[in-house]
Amino acid sequence: MAFNLPLAYFSPRWMLIGGILVWLFFRISTFYLTYDAEISERALLLFAGYIGAFVLGTYFVPSWISGRRHGNVEESVEDDRPAADGLAWLKTVSGPGVRAAANVLFALTLLFVIMRVYDLLFGRGLLELGSIQATRYADNSVDQGRSTSAVGFISGMGYPIAIPMMVFCVLFHRFLHKWQWFTGISLFLTYAVYVVISGNRYIVLGPLFLLLVASAFAHGRLMVSRKAIYSGIAIFALAFFFVVKGTTERDVLKGAMSAVESASIAPERWGITPSEGFMTWLNETDPTTAQTVWGWASLAWYANHGVYEFSKTVNHADPSRLYWGVAQYSIAFYFFRLLGLSEVNERGWREQFATFGVYSTFFGPTYIDFGIILGFAYLFALGVFTQFLYRRALQGSLLPLLLYPFFASVIFNFMTNNLIQSGLGVPIMANIVGAYLIAKYCIQRKNGNHLNGSAPALPA
Repeated sequence: MAFNLPLAYFSPRWMLIGGILVWLFFRISTFYLTYDAEISERALLLFAGYIGAFVLGTYFVPSWISGRRHGNVEESVEDDRPAADGLAWLKTVSGPGVRAAANVLFALTLLFVIMRVYDLLFGRGLLELGSIQATRYADNSVDQGRSTSAVGFISGMGYPIAIPMMVFCVLFHRFLHKWQWFTGISLFLTYAVYVVISGNRYIVLGPLFLLLVASAFAHGRLMVSRKAIYSGIAIFALAFFFVVKGTTERDVLKGAMSAVESASIAPERWGITPSEGFMTWLNETDPTTAQTVWGWASLAWYANHGVYEFSKTVNHADPSRLYWGVAQYSIAFYFFRLLGLSEVNERGWREQFATFGVYSTFFGPTYIDFGIILGFAYLFALGVFTQFLYRRALQGSLLPLLLYPFFASVIFNFMTNNLIQSGLGVPIMANIVGAYLIAKYCIQRKNGNHLNGSAPALPA
């Protein structure tokens, strides 16, 4: 069993549809859970308005970028030459520049990951505190006035370069030596292991989706084989194991030693109430099955609760108090504050939060930052921008090829997370741009002026 998924299904609109369907799947599969918050009519209308503004924006791509298709390369109407610096270019560019760029990205990834591990062990005090959970609680217990070491700040901004490094390897895999391909995978897995150990498991799942999108663009389609399906199931099972493990560890800290006890404290801890029938079944079934099913419920809660948290935010926050991007780009504002360029106080904008679940959809921080009307404008602009990136990636432009997989992941997760703020979104974007500049320099230096040439389309 094998089939090909065309690139048309990786457009911003299809990414949004896919994310909504995943949200519905999790919600329907956990019909036995009742959330403590109802989705108010006002929140529902605002939610629909934000989504509608985004979709509308995807139809307003500038006319000069609209074009007709030739094979897997899209050509401009005004300039009837194939784009030369992307997919088509993959068929003509020589390997030395690509391999040189890959080596630079490997070295930077290794350097930043080593720095990050050092900061975890000594800067954040893992060796002294003795456990990841204790380290995370210590991190969360201090306010914005905490001091951050130079190693911690630099490595925190730099180690996400592992993501564009791996995206680059996927896009240009045909040019890499086997040892380079092995090195790229090994470094990415090292990054993933660090992320899991440090407790930020979600920062692994997002990049896997980026690599899926990058693979589709590298081949002109997503090739879904039986082996790929089995691999996907195995990866999902591994991710599910880590989610259940993390949930169990946190429940144990709350005194819950079994699935039944975890479900019993769920109303207080998560704001969800299992039905009486479900609790009866959970009591009567064997512990392994009970833990697995409750693990699925916890995973569904992660996927679903943001919509209900958004309703709390809309009912709590004052839409006249706008924060102009601080809620979504707080890392950038933190950097500006270090340079004395911003006076924004975290306590001020965080007073707008009903709970920290505000980040569990893309739209909660949007409401905090831009309110209603400007929020519509922001989502509309994001729709224009992401559709522009998608079309330019189809044409074969290098920066959109590296950048669009990230925004595809952002859109796919609209219903469950704001990946611009969460999941190291701002550092990832900065590192993608940095990786692009490195790749462009190395490739142009090794390959001369190939970027300005024309090239035939990739075979279908």
